[in-house]
Amino acid sequence: MVGLGSVGSIVVEVLARMGLQHLVLLDFDSLEVINRDRTLHAHRDNAGMGYAKVTVAGRAARRSATAADFLVEELESSVCEDDGYRAALDCDVLFSCVDRPWARSVLNHIAYAHLIPVVDGGIHVSRTAQGRMRGAEWKAHVAAPGRRCLRCLQQFDPAFVQAEREGHLDDPSYIESLPNESVLRRNENVFAFSLAAASLEVLQLVSMVIGPAGIDDYGGQTYHMATGTLETAPSTCEARCAYPGFTGRGEQGPHPGTGVHPRAESARAVRIVAGASRERGGLE
Repeated sequence: MVGLGSVGSIVVEVLARMGLQHLVLLDFDSLEVINRDRTLHAHRDNAGMGYAKVTVAGRAARRSATAADFLVEELESSVCEDDGYRAALDCDVLFSCVDRPWARSVLNHIAYAHLIPVVDGGIHVSRTAQGRMRGAEWKAHVAAPGRRCLRCLQQFDPAFVQAEREGHLDDPSYIESLPNESVLRRNENVFAFSLAAASLEVLQLVSMVIGPAGIDDYGGQTYHMATGTLETAPSTCEARCAYPGFTGRGEQGPHPGTGVHPRAESARAVRIVAGASRERGGLE
């Protein structure tokens, strides 16, 4: 599970209750006060107290797990860092519940070069010029050989990958310069939509593993709230896409794009200070 935000925290709960035996949780970030309205198990006793998202999700998963020999690993890393990337390569299936382009780019590489299916999705809320909600869409799909990749699904823009690596996406002035409708400026309460997006993602996994009625790939899906309609995405990549050419090449293929992740390093450093403060205050 890469990303323990509004969708990822729900998916973890579902997988634990479904009886999966081994979950690996990967997220470098902490629960903030703003997370209380959008992240399962975030509440006034942990949000804003410097708790790692993986710690909160891991504790909840252990309480909800139905498997007899349940194991959950909590890794405070980014999949864009080498240790997080290596951990992801040890998994059979990956859930991409991230909202940044760099992580999606790395996960897209893993899906093809290392033959590990990546279940991905997202939520987009649009507004009118007056600030009222125009509509909302949420989607789910699986990136894997023979299926459409995350780039062709427009789940990340390569130009923003480099911008994130250079730290621009953590620069408020850069974010303010983006159009109002840019996905990088979104900050709505999306928990109601997250429930639906998480459901679509879990069903993509179930279909891929079980293949009910002999169908294990019904394609990517996008639900349009305003019209109540479900749209299916094309099943193959665009002709110019390079990712199918990475299929099965593993470490012999192009570099995955991992490296130093300053935002992850900063989040962990802040958490160390917060943890020491909690212990002094007797809050642990």
